[in-house]
Amino acid sequence: MVRMAFRCAIGVLLAALATGCLGGQTGQPLSASCSDTELSAEARWETTTVRAATEAFTGSYDTDLRWQNEPRAEATHTPVDLADSLKLTVTYGGEDANKKCDGMLSIPVTVTLGTSASGIAESGDATLAIWPSTGARVGHLHYESARVVLDATLGEVAAGGTIAGDCDALDPALPGASASFGGGP
Repeated sequence: MVRMAFRCAIGVLLAALATGCLGGQTGQPLSASCSDTELSAEARWETTTVRAATEAFTGSYDTDLRWQNEPRAEATHTPVDLADSLKLTVTYGGEDANKKCDGMLSIPVTVTLGTSASGIAESGDATLAIWPSTGARVGHLHYESARVVLDATLGEVAAGGTIAGDCDALDPALPGASASFGGGP
């Protein structure tokens, strides 16, 4: 009887150890691994295609631009006395998107920035991120150049093309260390 109890105890111990090792060295349980997936412009994503989801954010966004003396990471901002506005245009050339494990799309786009008073006039590559949504989607745009680093939240153009965000000035010739814009989706 003692021998049978001992064998059962060893069996339970081995079963516990075996299930603890299923995840490998880290001890993580077995799970399906996830890696980023490249999707073409015509690939299905959610209830649409990558192209249609991206093109919902292509077009022009116009907004006020409020310059501040301090970088955007600072807690307080002293306004610069300058009436300025920003025109941001987003274009998409049909490049492949990167689909992350959480369903988010990361899409290469091109932006053109222009301001009315501070002298910004440039174009370049940017990244548009779009997350799955059951309602109106929101896009997050990131752009970096030698003069500015800009982050914006975009509403779909068909829904009014709202924009909100901020930027850091990397060029000391610009009127402030940072600027904020828009009212947001």
